[in-house]
Amino acid sequence: MNLSDLREAARRRLDDLAEPYGWVDDDLDAWINEAIREAALRGRLNRGAVTVPVVAGTASYALSATVDYVHTAKMAASSFILARTSRDELNACAGNWSTATGTPTSFFIENRTLTLYPIPSASGTLNLVVDLIPSALTSDSQSPGLETQDHLPLLEWVMYRAGQQRDRDATIPNPEIHEAAFTRYFGPRPSAMTRRMWLESGATTFARPF
Repeated sequence: MNLSDLREAARRRLDDLAEPYGWVDDDLDAWINEAIREAALRGRLNRGAVTVPVVAGTASYALSATVDYVHTAKMAASSFILARTSRDELNACAGNWSTATGTPTSFFIENRTLTLYPIPSASGTLNLVVDLIPSALTSDSQSPGLETQDHLPLLEWVMYRAGQQRDRDATIPNPEIHEAAFTRYFGPRPSAMTRRMWLESGATTFARPF
């Protein structure tokens, strides 16, 4: 389903098929995009690949704001998957880690900055497998980056958000039941602190779906 299909499906769920509409297209599109982001965040449904140009002598690189979690990191010129470590581990095991140079063997993430150890002695490309925050659909022909079976459950979020507009003539009783249905399907929303922990340490407080 593309954005147009999802919007029409939302109107059928809302029984809002005749003009003038109770809910305008811009609101429905915004809630659909919000639902896609929420679904991807909760269910880890938008895995992708990111490349980072590596410069000799430079250890640290800012991660794009669209990167929500890093699964693996690998230098393109090698088949070796870099080990995930931490500043504390390096301080304990490699006292000169902040000045050592060579071919990177590990990495750590702090404050959305990825640091390679040792400092790369040659330029190259770092390949990351990540979970991405989906880009907004801006054209009716665009589709969510989700499996087909995950499209219609997105409408539960649209119903929930539409039901929060209490000043509308058309009302949806108990919109919270739609939020609950969305959560049952895609899972609970992790807190900002939990997401930061996932990104920086690779750990989770509950079982990941992968």
